[in-house]
Amino acid sequence: MKATVRADGVADSDMASFQVYVGTESSVYLSAMTTSVAASANVALSVDLTGLNALNTYYVAVAAKDSTGNESAKSTQVNKPPKFILSR
Repeated sequence: MKATVRADGVADSDMASFQVYVGTESSVYLSAMTTSVAASANVALSVDLTGLNALNTYYVAVAAKDSTGNESAKSTQVNKPPKFILSR
């Protein structure tokens, strides 16, 4: 299973990366993925999460980091529930 995370741009000239937090429980994140961005204002994020188990609901939040490692507050959490396909 695959999910795509997209975040709106951040207007900060010191922007260095995004942290994408993923977990299977609300507000409990099992992993974080860092994605580098170009050092320019209003950078947006689009990243694919792969290898997800289709039977799990995944919760995702995103935070921005500047070049000195300061991290913003996490975004509003979103979730991707499992998708079931019935066959005969």
